[in-house]
Amino acid sequence: MRTTTTPRVRTGIVDQHATWIAVNPVQGCPKSCRYCFLHERGQAGVAPETLADPASTVELLLTSPLYAPTRPVAPAKIAAAPRRRMSCDESCQGVRAGR
Repeated sequence: MRTTTTPRVRTGIVDQHATWIAVNPVQGCPKSCRYCFLHERGQAGVAPETLADPASTVELLLTSPLYAPTRPVAPAKIAAAPRRRMSCDESCQGVRAGR
């Protein structure tokens, strides 16, 4: 499945991007789109890997030094190009409610 020789680099579950916090408990993508930034990390053309369950992910977010209730958060699937950024509180409410 792998189409690159770049070593696979896993980022933190809670990671700072340009102007938002990315929350990435699942890393890797089976696709290998030419334009994707995941090639730089060896994360394109690989099977997705679950690094944290939802409860652990929320705990990591809430205890992260990056966390602030008003900071935008991009959940995993939209971290690369967030359409609507949610505040940390909005993101965590969904997980706490079991959504």
